[in-house]
Amino acid sequence: MPIVAMLCALTAAIGPVAAWTQPRADVPIIFAGAIRPLQPPDAAGAWQLQVITRGGLGGGGTGDFAINSTGSMTVFAPDTTVAVQADVLGRLREYVSASTPAQWTVKPGTSICSDCVTTLIALRVRTPEGGVQTYTAVWDPTMRANVSPDALRLYDLAVRVRQAVGR
Repeated sequence: MPIVAMLCALTAAIGPVAAWTQPRADVPIIFAGAIRPLQPPDAAGAWQLQVITRGGLGGGGTGDFAINSTGSMTVFAPDTTVAVQADVLGRLREYVSASTPAQWTVKPGTSICSDCVTTLIALRVRTPEGGVQTYTAVWDPTMRANVSPDALRLYDLAVRVRQAVGR
């Protein structure tokens, strides 16, 4: 019975998720401790995008990585850093600047997939004052249609970049 209760709690935790400017304690439990304390470069408007996945049949997701506005991509298992091609980095910069992450939301609902890979993206952007704002979106395949097109477009390009470098 404890396993059923845990699965119910996990499914409920993946329910409605919205963007926020400060990391919150209500990130789904499967992502507890997964967001690394990476900071965007020092320039105003600089950014750091983390893609974190969990779940799936083995529970480990599809691998975590981060890309920043200077063109550095880090794959976390094993920790490897590579340069992103200039043309692709240009597209990522365009996507980030055209995005409205404050509007990233998932419509209310609960995941109906207990063995799907769940994705969390965390975009950290350096403000003109030097602070950092963090925006996140979380979804699994059953909720993807409800996720902001901005968030999905950025995620999809980031995944293609990672696949292109073979990591």
